[in-house]
Amino acid sequence: MGVDETDSSRHAAAYAAGMARRQRAALVFVYVRSIGALDVLDPSALVGLRESHDAIAVELRALRDEVRALGITADYVEVIGDAATELLRIADDRHADLLVVGRSTRRGHRVAGSVAVRLVHSGHLPVTVVP
Repeated sequence: MGVDETDSSRHAAAYAAGMARRQRAALVFVYVRSIGALDVLDPSALVGLRESHDAIAVELRALRDEVRALGITADYVEVIGDAATELLRIADDRHADLLVVGRSTRRGHRVAGSVAVRLVHSGHLPVTVVP
């Protein structure tokens, strides 16, 4: 389950938690911290980006804890890199049966392709994209 701070990601987390509960499956929340090439050029932007990532990570770990409180086995993994690449790598490492992600709402992704589209096109394993 790829997670971030977006509403569609929260919907995807709820969907994945429901699936995991019904199927008595484990759930792995994966947060990929992405750092763009331009972010590296401005040290002050990097500080702000790190603080933003840290706040999101705290919220996502709390979400994992809420899921655990429902009796669902859940883990949290945090990495730095390209979201699609890292999600596929972690899915391989964990022998995942399915990836669940939220739909992108960014306009540029309609042209350049979103993480969800890249995951689906990889043909690596089933991907559920939640609106």
